[in-house]
Amino acid sequence: MESGDNPESGSRHGKDRLDASQMTPGNLSFQSRDDKKRSIDVINEFSSRLARLCSQLVQDSCQLDKEEDKLKAFTELSTELSKAAPSTAMAVTPALAAVITSHAKSKERVATRVRELDSLWESLLSNIVTTIVKTTDINLERAIALLHTETDVALQSYFRSYSPLLLKRKARHQSWGELDELLELKNTSADDDRENGAAGAEHGSKAWSRSPDSKRRRVESSTPTAVPVKEENVDYKGLLEAMKSSLAMQTRTFELLAKEKQLLT
Repeated sequence: MESGDNPESGSRHGKDRLDASQMTPGNLSFQSRDDKKRSIDVINEFSSRLARLCSQLVQDSCQLDKEEDKLKAFTELSTELSKAAPSTAMAVTPALAAVITSHAKSKERVATRVRELDSLWESLLSNIVTTIVKTTDINLERAIALLHTETDVALQSYFRSYSPLLLKRKARHQSWGELDELLELKNTSADDDRENGAAGAEHGSKAWSRSPDSKRRRVESSTPTAVPVKEENVDYKGLLEAMKSSLAMQTRTFELLAKEKQLLT
């Protein structure tokens, strides 16, 4: 099937383009059916006109040669008569004028045939140049389309070969990023835990100092008695809070270490 008969070729040249399956560099069958018919018509017309013009040019050239011979003969005769008898030279003047006119017409016909022949060759060369330019454009677009196709195939093959490695590398970068965030969180949590532990200890100390036992001890220390009072209901709230914070920090540390070990393995 010719490329010009393919309505789905998607070419901006329409019937002047082949489809992608026919885009082979160096393929000379680039012309559509209409283009081939047009080229054949141009060649046939050129051949016909060339044969006709050449025939007419040959005939007119032969006629011009005859007219030149006749003109030369009448000119020599007129010259001889003028030398011998000037009065008789006037007798051949009308005939000489007719020969001169006929010679001029024959010469003009030959010049016209030459101009027509030049125009015919120029027309043929113009058609050849147009065809060459058109062929170059089509082959260039064909090469560009092939280059795009081969580039797409190469890129697809490259991505199929290296996409698992790229994905693995991306996942590794993400994992290290998460590890950095966890380490930063660990440092922040440790600072917070230390602050909370100190605050809890201070709070426990203040709470114990305000407790009845503390007051009782101060009172007992101020009273002159030698019998110690048994301590009851001591407040360990601050100490428990500090211990809880320390345990939480250790738990987070263990989790971070386990995460690091998992990433390294």
